[in-house]
Amino acid sequence: MDPKFRSSFIPKKSIVTKISKPKRYHSFNILTFVSTVIFVVSLVVAGGVFVYGRFIEDSIDRKGIELSNVLQTIDLELIEEFKALDKKLRTAEELLSRHTAMTLFFDFLESSTLQNVQYNDFNYILDPDGTININMKGVARSFNSVTLQSDIFRDSDIILDPVFSSLKLDELGNVLFNITAKVDPSFVLYRNTFSADKDFESL
Repeated sequence: MDPKFRSSFIPKKSIVTKISKPKRYHSFNILTFVSTVIFVVSLVVAGGVFVYGRFIEDSIDRKGIELSNVLQTIDLELIEEFKALDKKLRTAEELLSRHTAMTLFFDFLESSTLQNVQYNDFNYILDPDGTININMKGVARSFNSVTLQSDIFRDSDIILDPVFSSLKLDELGNVLFNITAKVDPSFVLYRNTFSADKDFESL
């Protein structure tokens, strides 16, 4: 018997096996990003420093040119005259600062002397080291007045080491005496006269 159908187990078309390709995932590397940012920032900073350096150099050059132009307009002879004048003024100021103004001592002596004490002779010697030695002769109504006057001088910071000597009575009963002492050199400096004038004006 002839078969009506012929069956075959061989497929007419080849079986194609589909192999799926693995998907690619783009990974984000944070270190690469940070490195890139740092590199870009470094380039910007380096460029800024370079531009600023050029600006400073140009500014210095301009200032140098301006200074050179100014120096060319200055009268060097006039500058030398100013220097000589300044030297003279400094010398005069130094001399005045060491100059002695005994008027300051006389003002003190007048204000610190008792009413019943008088001086009839005065002289002073200025030593090379600036020490001022005074020698005075005076008359007082009584020995008590001499004692009080001696206490006033001893309590003063202006008269140093006062010594009252040769005390004796005159024909009228008054007490004659001699005084030797030293004066504080810093008190009678000429520059103190300016402060004394200001104190007088403020009264």
